[in-house]
Amino acid sequence: MVAAWYNRANARTRAGDYSALGDYDRALELAPGDADALNNRGMLHLYRATYELALKDFDAALAIDPATRP
Repeated sequence: MVAAWYNRANARTRAGDYSALGDYDRALELAPGDADALNNRGMLHLYRATYELALKDFDAALAIDPATRP
C-alpha cells in the first residue's frame, strides 16, 4: 500500500493541493527508507515554505540514495 499513499500524495501535489503531507507521512511510516518519498515530501515542504523541513527531508533522501535529486 506504500505506492498508493505515495502516488496519491504526488497527484495531490501536482494538482496544487499541498495538504498531501499526510499521504507522504503515511507512505514514509510504511517505508521509512524510501528516498523518492522523502525527496517529494521535501519538495512539498519547499512549496509550503517550510524550508527547514525541506532541507531535513532532502538530506535524509541523499543519505539513503546519493543519486536522489530535488
